[in-house]
Amino acid sequence: MADARIFDFVVGELERTTSLARPAARAAVRSVVERALFDPESVSAGQMQLLIERLLPSEIRKSGVEDAERICRQLAAGLAARGLAADDPETPDEIFGRMIRR
Repeated sequence: MADARIFDFVVGELERTTSLARPAARAAVRSVVERALFDPESVSAGQMQLLIERLLPSEIRKSGVEDAERICRQLAAGLAARGLAADDPETPDEIFGRMIRR
């Protein structure tokens, strides 16, 4: 599943599990997706999994979310539990290499 449903799922879960309102949750997720040079409409579950684990904690911490690492671990687990996170051969090195070349 590589489409906007992944993005919307993550935004919804972030809103549900934190004090962030929907616009703030959406902005945080969009920020990390675009920083990694992905399109929110087509980011895959595997790509999103890496972004949740590596970039999202610091992004939501900026918005005042406490225990961001724990929340992101739970979010990543929720993505995996729904079978949404096992689709990508792309490695973290490929993703972050693309960000560095930007």
